[in-house]
Amino acid sequence: MASAVAADAASPARSNWIALLFSVCTVVTGARQVRLSALAAGAVGAAGAYISKKKKLKAKQQRVADNPENVWARPGMTVTFRAEVMPGREREERTARVKELLPSGRVTLHEVSGEHAQTEFEAI
Repeated sequence: MASAVAADAASPARSNWIALLFSVCTVVTGARQVRLSALAAGAVGAAGAYISKKKKLKAKQQRVADNPENVWARPGMTVTFRAEVMPGREREERTARVKELLPSGRVTLHEVSGEHAQTEFEAI
């Protein structure tokens, strides 16, 4: 009988311990669920920002491609190199005519060999 009383006495403590263990596991699981949902929300937000930025960049590139009039140089136009690019030369020696405008925005010139960027020239 004494063992039965001891088992009955241990039973409430054991059930409390199991209940405590179950509640801790639930909290930990809940915390994991919260962490996973926060991680998922962050991933969705980052993906949305990336897609939005990509769409804006693509739209801007399309606008530039659709508007060929918005270019800095045209064939036949004269351009003048900045004095820093050709030091010691007069303005007339630094002036050349545009032969071709390349898709990259660079130009080839009649008088000077190679490809040249807009930053090499004086502002119009």
